[in-house]
Amino acid sequence: MDFGSIRRKNKVSQPSSRRKTLSSSNLSCMSFNSASVATKILSVTVPKDFGCDVNLEGKIIHMRHGGPAHALGIVQLGDYIRIVEDDDDQNQMEGDSNLVKLQVTFGVLLVDVRPNYPLVIEIGNRSHTSLGLALADSSENKIRISSIQPGSLADRCGFLQTGDMK
Repeated sequence: MDFGSIRRKNKVSQPSSRRKTLSSSNLSCMSFNSASVATKILSVTVPKDFGCDVNLEGKIIHMRHGGPAHALGIVQLGDYIRIVEDDDDQNQMEGDSNLVKLQVTFGVLLVDVRPNYPLVIEIGNRSHTSLGLALADSSENKIRISSIQPGSLADRCGFLQTGDMK
């Protein structure tokens, strides 16, 4: 599954020698800039039946459409998960024994140099999933990104940052 491809606006083709394909986990991105893939770890609390099938290595190989993990929007196919057990077990004390805390490990594109020209960024085609960013008006009558949810498609893409304007 392709979760992102970056291409220069109004440019039909680029020489294949300038393209670089980067992938880690479920992140795949074609870039015309210097970039690398890093690993991020995020902690989330979900119901014990979080709607994912996991292989022996902890890699998510299937997600139930509409399940808790799918609805959360930050857990993706190809991510690695690990169940975290708290020493004080606060969930048991508060009566929420049907919840489990997970550490999700996933790939994020790190862009070393961002271009000065406009980019067209295509991020997946998952229906009913938020991009994971909030937009706000700016004083220059432009729209700017006010926040990006950790682990979201916008976060994994690497080209979008808080403060970007259109």
